[in-house]
Amino acid sequence: MPHKPRFVVAMLARAVAGLRLTARPVVRVTSAAFSTSAKGDDSKKPVEDDDETDPDTWLGFNGDLDAATEDGTATWLQAVRTVIDLKEEEKLEARRKRQEAHAALQITRVVEIDELGRAYGTGRRKTSNARVWIKPAAEEGKGTVRVNKMDMVDYFTRDTHRHELLLPFLEIKRLGHFDVMANVRGGGLSGQAGAVRHGISRALEKYNPDYRVPLKKAGFMTRDPRMVERKKPGQKKARKQFQWVKR
Repeated sequence: MPHKPRFVVAMLARAVAGLRLTARPVVRVTSAAFSTSAKGDDSKKPVEDDDETDPDTWLGFNGDLDAATEDGTATWLQAVRTVIDLKEEEKLEARRKRQEAHAALQITRVVEIDELGRAYGTGRRKTSNARVWIKPAAEEGKGTVRVNKMDMVDYFTRDTHRHELLLPFLEIKRLGHFDVMANVRGGGLSGQAGAVRHGISRALEKYNPDYRVPLKKAGFMTRDPRMVERKKPGQKKARKQFQWVKR
């Protein structure tokens, strides 16, 4: 069933005005809508008020539904497409302004190395805290990792903990290029390995800010917020409950 001309014109007018296209035409009620009839009837009937917007300003649509452009496209359809293009341009312009504002506030990161040529980073995981210093290895490819004045192999007996600790170097392809000295306190071996890894990642960023992008993408720059959930009163553990006995 074809649309009525009045209905299509109303839809296009709302689109040009920047409103959402709906399936109902606009009905405006004027002060004369509620008038008493000559017979004294108190019934009130709303009176539709025609939109007085000039159709010539509707982006090339003059109100004639049969009119078409030179390429055969209906003028009302071309006007709707123009409205959509304008909306897309507004979105792109808003996005460009947000990017410019973000670039203006962008933080400039600098190299932070002490007088001994070391970069420092603090790492945390669960209840473990690690203080980590890194510096270039004396011989490339033969860097050492010491944790609490012990060799990494002697301190962390599990391969999974050793592998987790070295993940930042593997991510930037610099395994064996740095000497690492870490002091870690609190928690167990799993938490301490995660804390040292976090500290190494932060120290690498201080040594070379270009390392931040791959480390951030891998998730090594973010402190892992997962912690042991506390025990609840009236329950056996955090989630586990006592066995229920009916009688």
